Amino acid sequence: MKVEFKNIVKIIYDEDGEKVENPKWCLVISPDGANRTFCKGEVFGFGEGSAVYEDKIGRVTCPKCIKEIKLIKSVKL
Repeated sequence: MKVEFKNIVKIIYDEDGEKVENPKWCLVISPDGANRTFCKGEVFGFGEGSAVYEDKIGRVTCPKCIKEIKLIKSVKL
C-alpha cells in the first residue's frame, strides 16, 4: 500500500460537524504522527478525526498559517 503525503488541507466540516465558512488551504503538520492543520491543530484523516477535508500538494492560502510560517521564518539560527 502506497501512502501519499499531501502538504495542504482544506477543512470543509470541522470535528464537531460544523461547516467551515470560506475554507482556506492550510499547511499540514504531523508532530505526533497525526495529521493536523498548522494554524489550529485540527486533527483530520482516517482513524484520526471526524473532520471532512480535501487535501493536495499546493500553496497555503490560510492567513493564520501564512502568519505563523512567516514568524518561524523570521527566527535567526
